[in-house]
This record gives sequence, structure tokens and C-alpha cells, in this order.
Amino acid sequence: MKSLEPRFIYAECERHALEQMEKLFDSVLFTREFHLGQATDREYYKRHLLEAVIRIGLNNDVDTYCLHKIVSSNASVAKKLLDYLKEEYGHDSMIAKDLEKFGITETEILETKPLFSTKLLISFMYYEIDKEGAMPTVVWNWFVEWYSHRYNMTITQKAEQEFGLNKVRNSLAHLRIDEEMTHEDDMTSALSLLIHDESELEKSKSYLTSYIQLIGMYFQELYNLTVGATTDVDLSRMSYFETCLGNDSKQQVVAR
Repeated sequence: MKSLEPRFIYAECERHALEQMEKLFDSVLFTREFHLGQATDREYYKRHLLEAVIRIGLNNDVDTYCLHKIVSSNASVAKKLLDYLKEEYGHDSMIAKDLEKFGITETEILETKPLFSTKLLISFMYYEIDKEGAMPTVVWNWFVEWYSHRYNMTITQKAEQEFGLNKVRNSLAHLRIDEEMTHEDDMTSALSLLIHDESELEKSKSYLTSYIQLIGMYFQELYNLTVGATTDVDLSRMSYFETCLGNDSKQQVVAR
């Protein structure tokens, strides 16, 4: 069966991702300003980098698990995923070098547990891979590359403005490498091998919705742990979930 055109798949996924990101910006404090380069915060940015390092390692494990599950049934997608994993390997160490400039050691990185929202995200992907095969992983990787291309340079340039080039040098290098390797195009190509009709396109959008909701939970948890921890917040106006995220986050090992 012939797949839908990659350009159409990209346009539809991007439109849906933008809609969901707008919902996230409207719901979670500080996210709009942070993503548009209007504001940053030292502790927020530092913990965001730390979680990125942790998540990259966990995501590599998820990709490897997915490869194991699909290599005999979908060789073409497995090949693209293998190439992507090979090219992404070691990128967490680049970001870790910037964390060192913020005073976070390699030992502290290794001892820091993922945030609760990250555990939910990773567990969700394993569950869906077991049920659906490659699509959950490929949609997530597409979103990661799309998000990075759309927001990470702006976020990093604002951090450079506030904290200095020395603290973002390796993050900038990582972004340039990702752009040169055309990972966003690669994941769009992989999606086109999985999406053959409108129903499969809708399934990919459903995954995007779930992932962006989970990322919204992450940014709420990040806010509660950093900016919100030093800001007067009316707890009576916080949702049960927001309060739970804040309480769980305080149990994490956080390098400061």
C-alpha cells in the first residue's frame, strides 16, 4: 500500500503539534515565555538541561527496545531507527559538558533520578511499543526533532544572553549537529513508511496529543521544583495533579 506523501504527513503533524503546544502554553506557567525566548531562569534552565541528559539516555534505551521488537517484521523502519540511534548516541554527553559549567558534576548527573513525569513518559512508550510496534517510537522521535528545531535554539540563545556563551556552547553545537544531520526529515520519512491512510495519520496525532500532555506535566513539575518553589503560590487554586507533581519532585535528587 502506498504511503501518504511525507510533506502532507509533516504538515498535518506540525499543525496538530502546534495546536497542542498552544494548549500547553495556556495551561502551564512560564512555558510560553521560556519557549519564545522572552524569559529564562537559572534553576529552571539548569534542571531542564539535567532532565534532557537523563531523558536522552532513557530514550536511547526505548529506541533499542523498539528495534528489538520490529527488526524482523519491519526492516525498513528498523534501518531508519538504527541510523537515527547511531547518530544520536553520545549527544547527552555534549549537554552534560554545559551542566559542568553550572556546577553539576558527572556523579551528580548519574545520581539524579528522572522526574515523575519523565517516568510516566518512558513507561507509556514501552507499553505502546508492546501493543503497536514502531509507531509510538517514531512519532516521539519526530516530535523531539520538530520541537528541537522549533524551540531549542531560541531557548538556548536566551540562556546565552542571561548566563553567557560558556554555559551553552555545547548545547549550541548539539543543535547545529542535529540540523546538519536532517533528523527531522529522517523521522518524517520513517513516519511515511508507517502512515498509509487517514486512520493511521489520526493515530499518529493521538500519540502527539499524549506526548505533549506528558511534556506539559513535565514542565509543570519543572516549574514547581524551581521557579514555583521561590514564588508565592495559592495552593487552593492549584489542581490536585499540580500539587502532586510538586510534592513528588521534592523527593528527587536535584543538583544545585
